[in-house]
Amino acid sequence: MQPAYLPFNETQRLEALLELHILDTPADPQFDSFLAVVAESLNVPIATFTLIDEERQWHKAMVGLPARFQESPRASSLCAHVILAPDETLVVEDARSDARMKASPLVSGPPFIRFYAGHAILDESGFAVGALEIIDHSPRTLSDEDRTMLARFSRHASSLLRVHKLSYALRMQREVDGLTGLGNRLAFNRILEDAVARAKTDIAASLVGGKVVEGKLPEGLALLSVDIDGFKKVNDVHGHGFGDAILKDVARRLRNAIRGSDRLLRLGSAEFAILMAGPFLVGEPEATAQRIHAAFVTPFEMDDLTLQLNLSIGVALYGEQADTPVMLLQQAHRALADAKQAGPGQIRTTRDGAAGNLRSDRRMEEDLRNAIETEGFSIYWQPIVDLRREELHSYEALARWNRPDHGPVAPSTFIQVAERGDLMMAIDKVILRKACRAAASWTDTTGVSVNISPEWFLAGHLPDIVADTMRETSLDPSRLRIEITEGSLIRDFSRALKDIEALKAIGVQVTLDDFGFGLSSLSYLTEFPFDIIKLDGSFARHLRDNSRAIAVAQAAIELGHKLGIKVCAEGVEELWHLEFLEQQGCDLAQGYLFGRPSPIPQVPGRWGKAKSAGSTIAAA
Repeated sequence: MQPAYLPFNETQRLEALLELHILDTPADPQFDSFLAVVAESLNVPIATFTLIDEERQWHKAMVGLPARFQESPRASSLCAHVILAPDETLVVEDARSDARMKASPLVSGPPFIRFYAGHAILDESGFAVGALEIIDHSPRTLSDEDRTMLARFSRHASSLLRVHKLSYALRMQREVDGLTGLGNRLAFNRILEDAVARAKTDIAASLVGGKVVEGKLPEGLALLSVDIDGFKKVNDVHGHGFGDAILKDVARRLRNAIRGSDRLLRLGSAEFAILMAGPFLVGEPEATAQRIHAAFVTPFEMDDLTLQLNLSIGVALYGEQADTPVMLLQQAHRALADAKQAGPGQIRTTRDGAAGNLRSDRRMEEDLRNAIETEGFSIYWQPIVDLRREELHSYEALARWNRPDHGPVAPSTFIQVAERGDLMMAIDKVILRKACRAAASWTDTTGVSVNISPEWFLAGHLPDIVADTMRETSLDPSRLRIEITEGSLIRDFSRALKDIEALKAIGVQVTLDDFGFGLSSLSYLTEFPFDIIKLDGSFARHLRDNSRAIAVAQAAIELGHKLGIKVCAEGVEELWHLEFLEQQGCDLAQGYLFGRPSPIPQVPGRWGKAKSAGSTIAAA
């Protein structure tokens, strides 16, 4: 689709939009009811209240569209054209004949736009912040009467924006702590409720039920409950004026220790709360708690006095044992109580309702460091098969650790600790070296896949490490597949692209792992030169009962083929999984049907062409 040029007042327009404080806000019955009237009055199946941000269009309200269309790139937005002429109504009678729209996937695919009309929505200063849009599935004209009505409705939409802005300002006055400028308990209750609702929606959409996969949480929420140890004594000894000054400095240090996207609030005299929305690495909330502790190592100096403060921190994670605001808050308070019982300056966490002990994690971290020095990790091999040729394609090298005096440790457990201790890159190097050394000793040319942590794409020397490993082990680079996740790409897009291109120049193949897992962007497939994309195993688990999983799997396979990228399905455990993948022309597959991870590479037996008698999946 032909993108619109930027308005001459784009900077001021964006500032006006941000001052409305409406982007990414929850659904509002006033906006929804208004839009329903618009759609009924103009006799259209689809209507949107659309706002144009710097890089995207976002619908505050929608009629006739599913939730997945709430946000889309600005470059493919007709609304971006509408705001260029705020006094005019933009009408496209037949999208297939319009140069700006005929190539758009929104015309050839859902929601199958044929007719479009939009009129700008203005803020109180006259800036065009978005548009009121109506859409139909069939070509049509817009009468003069309907044009007038749409323009009138757009003025009503502008009034709704002004009401929203005023309501926001009044709410902020009630929800701000006067001393620190942070949100107060009233704000916390509202924000926590919204955050839990969003986490529930995001996890449901990820198709994995919030479970940990490859050491990461797809979407989620963490609540950190923070309390200043012995602060009452500070007020009693030095007075409330001194205590207030300390609290302001505490708030400043807390802000500097958390992510920009985290929400910091003050709930009581010495009690603070931090809400961390996902997606985040497993262990990242605990790592944030450690950063907070580090920020309070330096004593407070005020009025010629030096004061050392300790913080107790309780960490609770949204999950099966805490899936409501009340339950999550209870878990955080329970973890905080455990921390205080352990002594000043402690951190305790709850995972699935059980309090964790960070002290034992630190002991495990030391054992991991020893394992890195001695290459004390083993590799388990899981076969990847070529569905078209019915033969072995490659093996994925999976790290395993038999902890001295403790026995085998689940990968999800030691990966959490390794990530908190910044040890994953060192572990990756050990696994890469051992896997390549083993593959070089095989009598055939079977490929080997090795997972690489996102941290490598911030370090900037991954291609050098891989090249050195190839020389050291004498492995042909064409036999190595480096597997990366989408999280690697979003950390530093340009750095990741440069490193992937350098890996390709060496002769190494690159696989995008966990495709379709929460963060997927189709733009990755056009921007990055991947050889293989791996469909996340959650799709295979949901193929029998989830039409969305079926549709995404079909679309990903078709798209991969059109782009010349092989598609590998993970989690293939049943014959009916295989039947579906063969019907769709999937290239590769991995899962228990072909072999479980094993310390010795096992050649998968021929699985034949037998079909499961009760299969309920058919190619669409």
